[in-house]
Amino acid sequence: MAVSPWNPKYTLTPSIARGLMKIEAARALVEHTPISLAAEAELRNRARVRAAHFSTFIEGNRLTMEQAGQVIADGGVQISGRERDVAEVRNYWNALLRVEEWAEKIKPLTEELIKKLHALVEYGLRAAPTPYRDGQNAIRNNSSGALIYLPPESGNVPDLSMLSPRDRSFHERQGRNLRRTLIENGGVMPVGLLRWCLEYAKSPRTPPGGIFSAVKMKFAAEAKTSLPNSVEKVYSFRNEFIAHQEKDLLDPEQARKALKDWIGSLEENFAVSENTPQAEGA
Repeated sequence: MAVSPWNPKYTLTPSIARGLMKIEAARALVEHTPISLAAEAELRNRARVRAAHFSTFIEGNRLTMEQAGQVIADGGVQISGRERDVAEVRNYWNALLRVEEWAEKIKPLTEELIKKLHALVEYGLRAAPTPYRDGQNAIRNNSSGALIYLPPESGNVPDLSMLSPRDRSFHERQGRNLRRTLIENGGVMPVGLLRWCLEYAKSPRTPPGGIFSAVKMKFAAEAKTSLPNSVEKVYSFRNEFIAHQEKDLLDPEQARKALKDWIGSLEENFAVSENTPQAEGA
């Protein structure tokens, strides 16, 4: 099916033209205005200070922007009652500078480098690389102690490091799709994700843990029913005639059958979900 070119409808008024000219003049001014080395260094320094402040602030650090700048500029500055916050900002600052050094040297990103970076942030310049956390972690409000975020336990995080590059790429791609669809509610093609979950449950592939083991377990029973075949019909029709429009749908009978298949798949999905035991608290 031919796609018509996009022809936006608009009127170039004198007001719009003047606005565009002002924008172009401002852009040219910025592009051709030389910045001294001192000014560039100052801009970089301000950006680093803001990064150090806001990155620690969202984790509960109580220093203001001005205080963060002071403790970074002068290693002797101390703030009574905020000793931990001062150390946190300074450690982050030093880690930020070290990351820039590593980037300039094009150092490869290794597990050892990640552990060293974590040690810099947590304990300072002289700290040895820290091991991975093996227990539960929680982010709480520093003042009230209220729970802000409870990440999954380490045992529930899939270990992709032992997989081949091809398998690792496969699981990373599907993991992103699961996150976008289930957590961010922004999945591009939920029916495609459902199809993948059913196929993954049927495959002899050993999951690396975490969400992939959950998919394998939760869809094991459904994968043995006629649901995979129903979903496949919907998926194929969608791709061929709707999403990618590889063919023109001109046969009314074919359209009628596809609609019946679509409705049948929805009914089967609802039936399966109603018969699936829900986890406690769901």
